[in-house]
This record gives sequence, C-alpha cells and structure tokens, in this order.
Amino acid sequence: MTLRNGHWLITALLLIFSSANTCAEEEEGEAPVEAPAAQRQLPDVSSKQSQYLEKHMGLFNREEELTLLNTGSEEFFGLFLSERSGNPNGAVLILHDNQQHGHWPELVAPLREYLPDYGWASLTLELPDAPLPFIPARDASISTEQQNSTAPSEAQEQTSDQATAEDEGTSTETPAESTDDTSEPEDNQGPDTSGAQEVNTIEPDEEEYEPALPRLEKLPELPANDDTSTTLASEQDQVDAEQQYLQSGRDRIKTAIEYLQQQRGQLNLAVVGVGQGAAWAIDYVSRYSMQLDPAEENKGMVIITVDPSYQENIIPGHEQQMTDISVPYLELLTQEDAPSMFFAKRRLGKMKNAKRDGYRQIRFTQLANPGGNNHDLNRRIRGWLKTNAGGTQVKLKD
Repeated sequence: MTLRNGHWLITALLLIFSSANTCAEEEEGEAPVEAPAAQRQLPDVSSKQSQYLEKHMGLFNREEELTLLNTGSEEFFGLFLSERSGNPNGAVLILHDNQQHGHWPELVAPLREYLPDYGWASLTLELPDAPLPFIPARDASISTEQQNSTAPSEAQEQTSDQATAEDEGTSTETPAESTDDTSEPEDNQGPDTSGAQEVNTIEPDEEEYEPALPRLEKLPELPANDDTSTTLASEQDQVDAEQQYLQSGRDRIKTAIEYLQQQRGQLNLAVVGVGQGAAWAIDYVSRYSMQLDPAEENKGMVIITVDPSYQENIIPGHEQQMTDISVPYLELLTQEDAPSMFFAKRRLGKMKNAKRDGYRQIRFTQLANPGGNNHDLNRRIRGWLKTNAGGTQVKLKD
C-alpha cells in the first residue's frame, strides 16, 4: 500500500513540474503586453449635487419647485417658491456659499421657505464651484541645491568610519568553563603555583561582518527638466478655469434675474448673498448700479450679504465694487473671529468714506439657533426688506 501511494505521488510531482516548464516556455516566447496607463478622472461634484437635489425634492413631493434654467451654453437647476401671503412685495434671489447648493440646510433653505409667507417669492440657483488653487511646478535648481545641502559632511563620514573600525576591532570574551557542581570535590592541595590560568578566547570571524559600504559623496541628481512648456500650459489652464468660473457665475445670475422679471413678472428684486455668494451679489449689483442714472431715485433693487467671503484672485476689487453700490445695502455678520472683524471694520470705513448712506452693517453676537433655522436672522432680513424694499402689485400695460 505504501509503494502504491509513493508511485502516485511521484507521478503527480512529475506532472506539476512538466506543466510549469511548459508555461515558462510559453511566457518566454510571448512578447510582454503593457497595460494601458489609467487616466485620472476627477469626480463631478456639481453634477452629483444636482442629481441628489432633484432626487431629494422628488422624495418629498416638491418637484414643482425645480426650475430648469439655461444660459445658452449650460443648463442648471433653480428652486422657486411663490409668495403665500396674498400681498406680494417682490422676489428674492438667494446666492449660496461655495460648494453648497440651493437648498443648503444652513440659512439658505430656511430663508427661502420663510420669506414667501410674508409676500416675497424666492429663487435659489446653483452656482459653479470655485476652481482649485494652482500649485506651481518645483524649480529644478532649488531641488539640486537641497540635495547637495542634505549630503553628509566629511566630519560625519570620518566619525562613522571610526565607529565602524572600533566595532570591527572588538572581541567577545567567553567565561571559563563552569565546573559541575554534582561531581565530588577533590582534596585541596593549596594554590596552584605553576602559572596563571589560561583564558579561552574566541577570535572573531571576519566573515561574520559585512563589508563596509562605499563612501557617499552626494545624493544622486534628479534629471533636469528644462522644458517649461508644461508649466506654462498648466498656468494657462488655471487662468482659463478662473475666467470660465467668473463668466459662468455671471451668466447664471443674469439668467435668474431675467427669469424673475420676464417669466414671473417680478420687477422688485432683492439679491441675498451668503459667504462666497456675497461676492457674486456685490459683483452683479455694483455693475447694475453703474448703469443707473444718478439723478433718478433707485427703485426695484436692494442687496443683502451675510458673512461675506471673497476670492480676490477670481473676483478682484470687491471692496472697490462695494463703494460703487448706490442701492440700499444691508450687511449681516454672525462670525466673531479676528479676521472677519477686521475686514468688516475696513468695509464699514470704506462705505463711510464713499458717503454711501444706504449701507448698514449689523452684527449678531449670538444666534438663537446656530447652524439651524436662525429665526432671528430671518426676521431681521424680513423687517429690513419691508422698510427698504417693500413693493406693490401693479398691472402691466399691454
């Protein structure tokens, strides 16, 4: 029985080795096929937000609020709510912060659902996300200097060589052979005067030590890249992305205003900007104010900003644009950090120097419900709109 099992075992091993050799020969005969390089694809966050927002409104049977707007080059969603009081005052265009959407749960959604109860129709729209900041290419000369500076110095090399030599010259000693305690003790014949007891020593084997590594003069140099076309192309792509972002935001706001005026018949408008949306609101209203006749009284446009934040490289000169705004302007502040307080005081000073009496800045030190409905903030906006922008319903002539 044992011989038969051994026979089968030998046969199986021979089959395995023969198949392995055959596969190896086939692999050597075939030319290696290189796999195609995988292309990096960044997620389209704006598109996914639109899909999720559309799905969310459908789950709560609120699809009628979705409004598809078209700038001529792109389509985007807006959320519209008609006034519910029976006494219409106008419409409010709400611009959300960067990387948010038109139904953001903090301030945006509560405000758009609150104002229609007091005669104000509301429209929020999707603004494009700001492009990522440009990371410049690393200078090759700087890289070479850093490599040379990180190379070990001669003094450190000599110290390391001396330490290695000392380690190689040391020897290990072994204690004398221990006596067996179980053996019978011999008679004491007195001290041994024949000579000192020899100590067994073991000479170190040279093969036990690895050979010393060669001295490193400097780190290997990276291949020089004198071609600056890639860097210039990246910088140009960043400039094109910022210009496209600016033009896309302006086109969307213009399309939303035309939608309210032409399709909804709302001629009394208020533009509310939150965070980065405040920069968009200032950009639009300042260009609107420049077209007004100074001799005529402004009617039909006001602006409100909440905790303004700006990207100077994309929307430049926002403080100068503020001083061009001649319509009633309310700025609300809920943040108390040092940078926000500093820039708020600077904006207030510029508006005072420009003699803009319609500008008012109000600071909320404590909100009733931070991050939630912010009922006090909504009431402040509603009261200011009633005083400074309240409209009436009129019939248009054919």
